[in-house]
Amino acid sequence: MSHLTVGVVGAGAMGAGIAQVAAAAGHHVMLFDQRSEAPALAVEGVRAGLSKRVADGKLSSEQLRGIVSRIATGGALADFADCDLVIEAVAGADTAMKLGVNYPAGPFEWLAACGLSHIVGLLEHLQALTCSERYRVSPWLMERNWNLNDRAAR
Repeated sequence: MSHLTVGVVGAGAMGAGIAQVAAAAGHHVMLFDQRSEAPALAVEGVRAGLSKRVADGKLSSEQLRGIVSRIATGGALADFADCDLVIEAVAGADTAMKLGVNYPAGPFEWLAACGLSHIVGLLEHLQALTCSERYRVSPWLMERNWNLNDRAAR
């Protein structure tokens, strides 16, 4: 079997997973994302996941190094011209949740329907009750909530 050069556009969870599977199959992977730091973070996530498999004795250290070494990051979309296959791994969160897990709406649709201030308040309350980081309000939501409240106060 000949090995391909696989381009993966999008370095989120889906893109990282595709890159890992392709690299594990022996293919060279080019991983790109508009967020310049995302591909390197994705490779570190792949390395961390594979390290657990090494610790469990399901993968050798050499296999881990080989898989990770076949994933290249950085560059630009123009670099994908020489790829044998390019996979677009950018899906909107709403679409991914509706199609992937059959939810009636995605997180941003729920956010729009319920209201940002309500969701932020609910998450803060849940975190206080449970003392769980699971319900910590993301900085992205906090910033938007602050901007919304600031505009409303004017």
